[in-house]
Amino acid sequence: MVKSRITHSKIQPMVWLIGNLLTDVEEAEIKRWDGAEDHRQKIRTPILFGESDGVILSLQREKQRKIEARVGIMYTGKKTIEVGRKRLENKVCMTKIVRNSKEWKWTIQIMADRHYNLSSVQHLITGGNGNTWVKYSFDYIPDEKRAKFT
Repeated sequence: MVKSRITHSKIQPMVWLIGNLLTDVEEAEIKRWDGAEDHRQKIRTPILFGESDGVILSLQREKQRKIEARVGIMYTGKKTIEVGRKRLENKVCMTKIVRNSKEWKWTIQIMADRHYNLSSVQHLITGGNGNTWVKYSFDYIPDEKRAKFT
């Protein structure tokens, strides 16, 4: 495509630079958020689905050899787009390397409150692989009718 050889040692600094810039923007946005209504209309839904899992990343030239990135998604349902294919509706995706589970729960709660009208949610259905932190990822989202972990 670019008619010159590109090695991983050339790509890695670019990926780190862009990743760090995106992280700075995300952190500034989270710090700036005060819980006030966004300019967007929040999504009203009686059922909110949430899934969470971790991805192990190998690090190069670091003291710590591996790190876990946490990945989460929330959505309001699935819509059939053709036979055998469905699309998630009103999805919000999150990926973050966090220091602890409390920080991950806080990130999910902020993203949920930013995009969904949580007072309209009657049921929160969560899922994942069964790891302890996965089971409790959505605990900061208030819900008296929380479905059991699946």
